[in-house]
Formats: sequence, C-alpha cells, structure tokens
Amino acid sequence: MVLEDLVKKGHAEPTKKIGSGVEAFEIRNHPVWQSRCFFIRRVDGSTDDFSFRKCVDNILPLPEDLKAGNKNSNGKKGHHYKN
Repeated sequence: MVLEDLVKKGHAEPTKKIGSGVEAFEIRNHPVWQSRCFFIRRVDGSTDDFSFRKCVDNILPLPEDLKAGNKNSNGKKGHHYKN
C-alpha cells in the first residue's frame, strides 16, 4: 500500500502512527484545523491524522531555494511542527 509505505519511510514516528496496524486511509476534515487531511484508521478502530507533505519532505526534501514562504505565518510554523 503506497500510503502505508510513505508513513513507514517518511514519518518521524511510524510505529506510533501506525499503531496496531492500518485498516484504511481516509481523507476528511480535521476537527481542530478545519482543513482536509489524511487520517489512518487502525485495525483497533482508532484514528489519527498525518501529514502527507511532511512524510514526502522527509524522504525527498525540496532545496531551500524552491520552498515557498507563507506570508501569513508571521514566522511561525504549522501546527505539526515543534519549536
């Protein structure tokens, strides 16, 4: 499964994110951030979101000069980033 391999190879904590095993992947609105994102539905029925972009970036990062800046960020990173 392509998305499962992406999480295994690109996520900072793949074992924690996959948990008891993947039953399915879903695209739905995040209840806190009000944006569409990927969710893992595990075999035990639990779910968790993950950043497709961060997983790809960890595997194949863009050169700094090709990264787009966010004018509205005021120097802050997204909710998934830790300072």
